[in-house]
Amino acid sequence: MPWIVLLACSSEAPEHTAEDGFGRATDVRLVTPEAGASVESTFLVTWEAGADLKLVRVELDGEPLGGWTEAALGRVSVTGTSGRHTLGLVGADGRRQELSRDERDIRVLSEEEAELGWVAITTPSDGAHPVNPVTFVASGGEGVAEIRFLADDWLLGTIEPGGVLSYSFSGTGFEREIEAVGLDAEGLELARDSITITVEAGEEVGPTEFNELVLALVDAYPMDGTFEYYWPQSGSWSGGTQDLTYQGELVGTGGGYEACYCSGITWEWYLRAWQEYDRSLGGDGQDLNGVTADRIWDMRRDWYVRDLYGPGPSIAMETYGLGAEVASFDDWEPGDFVQFWRTSGSGHTAIFMGWVTDSDGARIGMEYASCQGSTDGLGVNDEYFGSHSGALDPGAMYAGRAYLSDHWY
Repeated sequence: MPWIVLLACSSEAPEHTAEDGFGRATDVRLVTPEAGASVESTFLVTWEAGADLKLVRVELDGEPLGGWTEAALGRVSVTGTSGRHTLGLVGADGRRQELSRDERDIRVLSEEEAELGWVAITTPSDGAHPVNPVTFVASGGEGVAEIRFLADDWLLGTIEPGGVLSYSFSGTGFEREIEAVGLDAEGLELARDSITITVEAGEEVGPTEFNELVLALVDAYPMDGTFEYYWPQSGSWSGGTQDLTYQGELVGTGGGYEACYCSGITWEWYLRAWQEYDRSLGGDGQDLNGVTADRIWDMRRDWYVRDLYGPGPSIAMETYGLGAEVASFDDWEPGDFVQFWRTSGSGHTAIFMGWVTDSDGARIGMEYASCQGSTDGLGVNDEYFGSHSGALDPGAMYAGRAYLSDHWY
């Protein structure tokens, strides 16, 4: 039976090797349609399910689309009404008791849209509260050559289908109507799509010297395949390259693998950067803002991401007064700890290294350092925004900035 849910890397013993993610035996994950996808009225839903799941049920806006289906089948065809919907997948045991669920926004096309042409805003989602600058992505059907974005009838900019538009609004805190207008090669309108969003200003987070410590530590690690990517099927290895101790507790394990995975290596970089700095000042590296040996495990669980689409490191640091979330993409700095999610539902924990931009200086992707199969272990990698499969989801990207002790709260 196929496995597994791709969340972020976990310290819990997984039951299957899955890059950039972890899965438990009770987890279910939607594979298709992807987040923001436009589908015809009858469409195929596919999933991956853990070993303890016997049944799944597809829902649209919380209402069942048919009955329970055997989890092992991995797919089912369903029919929905046209419009924007929240597609849900519920995983249950043999007694139909819910054990897990996965949800994402999709758009079901009408017959006319499917035949004559369509345009769909894939990012942000309807009703979202993004922070300036807002990243817009839209896709279009055959014949759509250009997509214009408007806010309350004011032109924001133009992209090609699958392109990316970034815009900073001067007014924040109130609802705006966003429209995407799809045009053909002759400039004639083919279709429209609209959403409402409320743009938030976000709180500015100042720089910190901790980022410099993190970047220096990352630079000291070999990026030549010495530490490979490895996700074991059993055991208690935490995904780092060496043992880490805190107040007598072993809170990170090298495991003897000469390998790593994303949550584990970023946890190692955070703890090592702070402990080495603290010891350089005469401390013992064992008092992380009063966090006890028992509480450090809760912090690590937050870091490794508790839930699908969770923020990971930023919430771990904020909860214990050790840092803050950096909400605006404009404020992200190299050395920030990031948790990002893709339209496919998979996630990754990494160190932000910088934005990837096009020839006009517009953000089109992100560069990061972490441990992943695509770089044969420790390495620096790029990923991109867009409407392609597995694109970065701007609405589910979180950065956390660690503070030195003089800024703990």
